[in-house]
Amino acid sequence: MRLLILLLAAALRIIPLADDVRFHPDEALFTTFARGVLTSGDWRLMGDLDKTPLSIYLNTASLALVGVNYQRGVPDLDPRIGEFAARLPGVFAGIIWVAAVYALTMRLYRNQTLALWVALFMACAPPAIAYSAAAYTDGWMLAFSGLALWMAAADRPLTSGIFLALGFLSKQQALYFVPLAFGFLLLPVTVNSIPAVTRRAVLLLVPVIGAFGLVIGWDALRRPSPPLLALAAANNSPGRLIRSDEVVPRLITWLEWGQFAIGAPTLFLTALSPLALSWRVRKLPQTREAAADLLILIFIFGYTFAHWLIAFNTYDRYLLPLVPLLAILAARTGFWLWAILARWISRPELSVAAGAVVISLLTGGWNAAQGGSIYNAERYEQGDLIALADYLNGLPTASVIYDHWLGWQLGYYLGAWHDKRRVYYPTPHALAEEAAALSEQEPRYFPAPTSQAFEVWREALEGAGFSVERVYLAGSYAVYCLIPP
Repeated sequence: MRLLILLLAAALRIIPLADDVRFHPDEALFTTFARGVLTSGDWRLMGDLDKTPLSIYLNTASLALVGVNYQRGVPDLDPRIGEFAARLPGVFAGIIWVAAVYALTMRLYRNQTLALWVALFMACAPPAIAYSAAAYTDGWMLAFSGLALWMAAADRPLTSGIFLALGFLSKQQALYFVPLAFGFLLLPVTVNSIPAVTRRAVLLLVPVIGAFGLVIGWDALRRPSPPLLALAAANNSPGRLIRSDEVVPRLITWLEWGQFAIGAPTLFLTALSPLALSWRVRKLPQTREAAADLLILIFIFGYTFAHWLIAFNTYDRYLLPLVPLLAILAARTGFWLWAILARWISRPELSVAAGAVVISLLTGGWNAAQGGSIYNAERYEQGDLIALADYLNGLPTASVIYDHWLGWQLGYYLGAWHDKRRVYYPTPHALAEEAAALSEQEPRYFPAPTSQAFEVWREALEGAGFSVERVYLAGSYAVYCLIPP
């Protein structure tokens, strides 16, 4: 059964690899950094990077093994093959994550049936499926963090710390799991003295501190690029609490993201989890299982309240760290409900109810694999960037492209060796002023999503004496030719 569930998890994560969808801007950014290692030897990842580098290096390895070609005599990357190669590591990480959470559950509760249910919840969890075949940095952070929690539950603090360090090197948000890992290390009954607690804390933290030092040293070699951690803080606004007018909208947003975190039963089982936990703590207050439940619930509430009340971005992928913990609590709550209902309902009827839950999970997982969930839905909104890039690449060498909206995506799809001059201006006035100051008389080009209002840019350019003509329209994108006065 374990192998069957793992194969199910693998299948549901491999299927989205076949989707012909373009990169989200963040995927394009991270893959562009990875491509730069291959094409220009930029192992320092120079530029505006706000994530620790291990996931990007793993992405680079996948590009080198699967995507790179030498048809031009230099390392190059076909855009579609690059998409596949960059998303492939996330699939492997997602499968490892499911296996790690199964092993964690076995260590915490010593109940194989429970662990199988948790693995099934994980295998079919819509956000886990939607974000496995993706070129973000979350996948390996979550896989390594899952392995770290497993090792902590197995009372192996140094190994747990090493996996947490690898998680941090993949994405710095792995630090969220340090308190939970430490809590799991304190579950064994033998941990009843200050020296035992101190020893475990030191062994857990030394690798993490070492990884932090590695990142600081590596980041120092990237100057004059902006400091990684400072840029991460600037991009996510963790330094302030939310305003009063943000409280309700942010709560609604997080509830919307969380409603299908582990499939259709999420809201029902999650709502009953505190009740089930309070029953276990009251009836079995000294057990390891009740303590594990309490630790998990405290982490879920702490993480949720922090992301609600601190001004972090409300991205749906920030829900991912909670998915395995919600799966564990959901399975535990399901077992509690089974025990209660068994007093009044026959076992065959309960088995039918359990079968309905399985069907619901499988349906939700399949729907997510087909791109039908609410998670990572932006990947289907990017349009045909490849056709746009092909058109722009066909323009004369050194053509000026004024790129206000497409940034990282256009940079990836134009390719590592494009011969155009891509320029960004933040406002129509700045563009018109600087474009008029450029003495060249050759036409320039302005790509724009059709969903964006171009008229204000047209007015500014025509006010500066430019003639503006649309020369390309396909799918979600248009290109305007700017003829100087």
